[in-house]
Amino acid sequence: LQIDNCRIQVNSSELPGCDGSSLPYVVALIEGQPVSQSARRKTIVINKESAIEQGEAVVSIAPYFSGLRISYDLNYGSESCIPPQLADFTITPEAFVTKIAPARTFVLEREIEYLRRQGYGEKVTTADLLVYGESGPIGNSL
Repeated sequence: LQIDNCRIQVNSSELPGCDGSSLPYVVALIEGQPVSQSARRKTIVINKESAIEQGEAVVSIAPYFSGLRISYDLNYGSESCIPPQLADFTITPEAFVTKIAPARTFVLEREIEYLRRQGYGEKVTTADLLVYGESGPIGNSL
């Protein structure tokens, strides 16, 4: 969205989940009144490849000289109800609005109790979040 300095004030402990995506918030930002500022922007330049691994999870970053490119490889394994998937995007404001912002938050049914014990999602329902059980989404649809 090319917004790099934004203040949003809320009067609640959690933001509304809406449909589990960021699209309603993105629409609100687009409809807002952006103001150009004269202050210099802080930028991060990636000069070399780097990766962090934890178990089977890997997060990596590498130089990409044509903007910002994000790739995501989802693989819960062969026993999962969610098949392996790969998403790869060169990020532009348009790509963010149409490809990234509509993506919905999801969780496996078996992960819910652990997250709730940690204090997460206490007010969340299947209307706010895609919960995947063995047969697919529970109480919701894609």
